[in-house]
Amino acid sequence: MLDLLASNTALDRYRPFHVARALTLAELDDHDGAAAAYRRALELPGNDAEDDYLASALAGLTQDS
Repeated sequence: MLDLLASNTALDRYRPFHVARALTLAELDDHDGAAAAYRRALELPGNDAEDDYLASALAGLTQDS
């Protein structure tokens, strides 16, 4: 269902959508998809605390691969 929503241009610009997608994909063991979603979230405006969390989560995925 999240993949269907990903084509929505408003959601594509919404950082929490990509974070939720990344968390869901990681739980489903789709680490490549989760990493892509974290990267997209990091491209969007946020704050330093969010950026740190997302970068850490992304690093954790790439270390597991």
